[in-house]
Amino acid sequence: MEQEKHPALKFFIFFSLLLLGVAVSSVIISASLSDYRFSELISNFDEHPFELLASQAIIHLCVFILAPIAFITFIEKESIKLYLGLNSPINKSVIFYSIVLLLSIQAITSSAAEYSKLLPLGDYIHRLFLENQTANDAFTKAILEDTSISMFILQIITMGLLAGIGEEMVFRGIFQRLFHQWSKNIHFSIFFSAILFAVFHGLIYNIFGIVLIGILFGYIYYFTGNLWITIGLHILNNSAIVVISYLNAKGLIDFDISETNIFSGIEISISILITIFAMQRIYKNRQVGLQTLI
Repeated sequence: MEQEKHPALKFFIFFSLLLLGVAVSSVIISASLSDYRFSELISNFDEHPFELLASQAIIHLCVFILAPIAFITFIEKESIKLYLGLNSPINKSVIFYSIVLLLSIQAITSSAAEYSKLLPLGDYIHRLFLENQTANDAFTKAILEDTSISMFILQIITMGLLAGIGEEMVFRGIFQRLFHQWSKNIHFSIFFSAILFAVFHGLIYNIFGIVLIGILFGYIYYFTGNLWITIGLHILNNSAIVVISYLNAKGLIDFDISETNIFSGIEISISILITIFAMQRIYKNRQVGLQTLI
């Protein structure tokens, strides 16, 4: 019988597979964008948003979907459905309260984004993250302001489906499990995975909100043992952002999705109470989650 690999070794192997995914995606992008230099696309993203978003789709597919599948299949030697709990039964009330929770945390994460701006960063780190945030905001704005139907469909596929599926496979499905195996502490594994999830997004001035989402998704996965729930929530959240931004760009609604200071203290307090209640109901209706990740 083959000896079980240490979680630290598994983490190293998985991280290596993620890097391999980056390399493979780079080759595919270079081949498919032969008419452009990738550096030119990056520096002139407002002129080529479709090509850059298509590149992002390739990266998500190679790094966040194919790499996890390879890790689970060839390193863990397990069925993907079994490993991620995709066959685990789902209580309908859990789905309902998970959606309620997703809606209720919007006010909380928006407020958390405001507090993230108060982080006491040094001048160099502040400039570094500010430049990254500014570039990311400009790139996102260029993508979301393109109102062509082809761009809208690609946004849903890339930012909704691929990001939702891939990021949940990586951060909840694998990282959270490996950290739990290593530390034997589920709370540490959930919090640390959520921090990695936030760092990956690179948005230091919204880091508290992203960490909070990562923590809540981590506990939902732990309580239910089925990754489909957090995948669905992630897809729903990202797709809603795409749809709202698209409608705003078309002039059909007047709502800036990037605005954070739009909720009152009372609204935030109500959101906190609803979030606590929804999470309590999810915990009460848990089924197999507490055994799946061990």
